[in-house]
Amino acid sequence: MDTENVVWYNDKKYFPVYAIGAVVFCLLGAYFYWGGSAKERDVAALRMEQDMLRAYEAQPPTGQRKDFLVQAFPKEGRTEYVSLLESVGLSVKDVIEEAGKRNEWGDFHKIFISGTGSFSQILAGFDIIKSEERWNAVNLKEMKRSEEGLAFEMEIETFQDRGMYEKEKYRPDRSDGDREKSRR
Repeated sequence: MDTENVVWYNDKKYFPVYAIGAVVFCLLGAYFYWGGSAKERDVAALRMEQDMLRAYEAQPPTGQRKDFLVQAFPKEGRTEYVSLLESVGLSVKDVIEEAGKRNEWGDFHKIFISGTGSFSQILAGFDIIKSEERWNAVNLKEMKRSEEGLAFEMEIETFQDRGMYEKEKYRPDRSDGDREKSRR
């Protein structure tokens, strides 16, 4: 055997380079193994979610929750708002209800109320109407001085036949409750 060709095996100047190279390759292997296993976990979670969605879609359709919604969000009458405003001391003079507009989210009814009271009573009336769980929007249209105190005109917009949850109702990918694609 030729010893001239074997000398480089015993040469100590290349040992640190080989050792660093081996460590780098081991670290790269561990990094790629960790990254691959993380991706496999993500894929398994997505497959499980997809299987759950397929199982949900395969279930027999349930009926609409219309009866529940009608009970949960009943039509608010004019007397209800008048009694709420009179409970804080406002005197209501006129109540006009406008026919509601219908769109894809439900019926919208507008009620115009005019009356008199003090500024603090008007603010308390707004707080009471907005604090009730009735899905109302209250807008003050006019407030001016009169002989009886401050005269006000407010508009109350009520929403009927709304969805069960606010976030789900306005999602564009939401189905209409019969496990079919959305018509929107």
